[in-house]
Amino acid sequence: MDIFRNRINVEAEEVNQVLIIGAGVTGLALAQGLKKIGIPCVVYEKNEDLEKGRDWDFGVHWGLEALKELLPQDLFDLLETTQVDPYLSPVKENYGVPLLDGSSGKLIKVLESSKCYRLRRDTLRKLLSSGLDVRYGKELAKIELTGGYRTVAARFIDGQQTTGRLLIGCDGAHSLVRSKLVGDEAAQLQSLGFATAMCYSKHTAEHAKWLRSPPFHPLHQLSIHPDGDKLAWLSIHNADDKNHPEDWTFLHYISYPTPPDHTQWTTTQLLQHQKTLAKTFCDPWKSLYNWMPDASPDPEIYSTNFQTWDPSLPTHAWDNQYGRVTLAGSSAHPIPPLPSLSPSIHHGASLQDALDLCHAIQTFWKSEEFVVGDGIQVRCAAIKAYEVEMKERGGREVRVSEEGIRMVRGVRGVESKG
Repeated sequence: MDIFRNRINVEAEEVNQVLIIGAGVTGLALAQGLKKIGIPCVVYEKNEDLEKGRDWDFGVHWGLEALKELLPQDLFDLLETTQVDPYLSPVKENYGVPLLDGSSGKLIKVLESSKCYRLRRDTLRKLLSSGLDVRYGKELAKIELTGGYRTVAARFIDGQQTTGRLLIGCDGAHSLVRSKLVGDEAAQLQSLGFATAMCYSKHTAEHAKWLRSPPFHPLHQLSIHPDGDKLAWLSIHNADDKNHPEDWTFLHYISYPTPPDHTQWTTTQLLQHQKTLAKTFCDPWKSLYNWMPDASPDPEIYSTNFQTWDPSLPTHAWDNQYGRVTLAGSSAHPIPPLPSLSPSIHHGASLQDALDLCHAIQTFWKSEEFVVGDGIQVRCAAIKAYEVEMKERGGREVRVSEEGIRMVRGVRGVESKG
C-alpha cells in the first residue's frame, strides 16, 4: 500500500470535512448528497475545468432513484436538460435498446428497461457542480495519515495539502487513489481482449435525420455480428439544436479483438479499421462509416480498451485505515463501455455508491463520539459496512460485464426474428 504514514504532521491542521478526489459524476453526486445533509466536503479535480477531458453519454435506469435522493429538488428537476436530446418524448418506446443481427439488421430482441434518461456527461457534470466547492488543477500526489487515527491528508503535485476526516477516491477507472490503496500492480485493470475506437461524428441534415428515423431507434441501438467477435453501438450524443440536424453529434463504435500493437495505432488507423469492419455490418453502421471522411483535421476518435477491475477479489483487498480512505464508482468497479447485455448492469451502480456512502457517513458524522471524541470506531464500522456491500455488488457487476463480453465473442450465426 502506497500511503505515507505521518502521524505527527504539524503542517496539517485538522479539518472536519470530507475530501473527494475526482469531479466526475460519482464524485459530484456524492458531494451534492453530503451538502444536502449538512456534511462539509470539497471536491478536488486534476483538470483545470470541467471542459477538459473526454465526454460521453450513458443511460441512467434505476440510478434515477439514487440521484433523486442525492440532489436538491431544484437540481433534480433540471435533469432532463442534460439529456442527449432534451426534446425527445419520455415514452416507454424510447427506453429499451434494440439488439440487432449485425449482418441482416433483423431485430433479435429489445433490451427492456424501466424509465431511462440518456445523459451527456459534460452537461450532467455542469449541473452537478452547481453550488459545490470544487478545486480545479489539483492532481493527487500522495495520501498522508495524520492526527493519530483521526484524519487524512491529500497532498497535490503543486505542493499544497488539505486535511479531512475521510478521503474518497472518485477519480475514475485509472484511479490513483486505488493505486495508493492496493499498490500499483494490484490496481492494474484487467484486459478483456476487446478494443475499439470511440467515434464522434456529424453528418448532413438529411443523413442525420435518417440515422434517427424508423427502422432505427431515435436514441440508440446495438448489434452483434453473426461472424462473432464484433459488436457495434450507435447513439445520439448531442441533439440540443432540434432545428439544425447537421449540428447533431453521434457517438458510435465497432469493437474487435485487441491487436497486439493497438496502443500504437494512429487516429487514421483506428478510423480505417472501423470503416473496414463497417462494410460487413448492416445499416445504420454501414452508411454511417461510409459517410465519414477518410481524414479530418481534428477528428474525435479515441482508442479504447475493454477493461475491468473486480473489487471483490481477495487480491484486491485494501486497508481503509480505520475508515479514512475508500473508493466509489468506476474507481472501485470499472467496466468497459459495453451497453447492457444483461438487465443487472446499469450505470446507476456508481450513483448507488454515492448514496450508500452518504448514508454511511451520516450515521457517524454528527455523533458525539465523532464530534467530541476521536470517532475512530464509528467511522470504521460505517465505512466497512459500505465497502462490504459495494464490493459484492460492484464485483457482481464486473463479472456480468465480463460474461457479456464472452457472450459476444462466442456468437456465431445469431438467431434473428423479424
